[in-house]
Amino acid sequence: MGGHCAYSNPNGGKFAVSFVADPHLKPEWDGSFEMSGIEGNAVGWKASCKWGKTVDFSGERYVQRWSCTAEKP
Repeated sequence: MGGHCAYSNPNGGKFAVSFVADPHLKPEWDGSFEMSGIEGNAVGWKASCKWGKTVDFSGERYVQRWSCTAEKP
């Protein structure tokens, strides 16, 4: 499963976002997303991230491992 969307930051910059998630692992999906700056102060920024399954600890605490790289213009 995947998709695309746009995101705006508080200063008017806009990013294009695409994501992929593995629905076979519901509700503990893992997946990835990429962001590219397309307008305003976001132009030139790029990010690529992956996330893993959610780990459920006692006391309603949850941890999810993320790994990201970002490029500044």
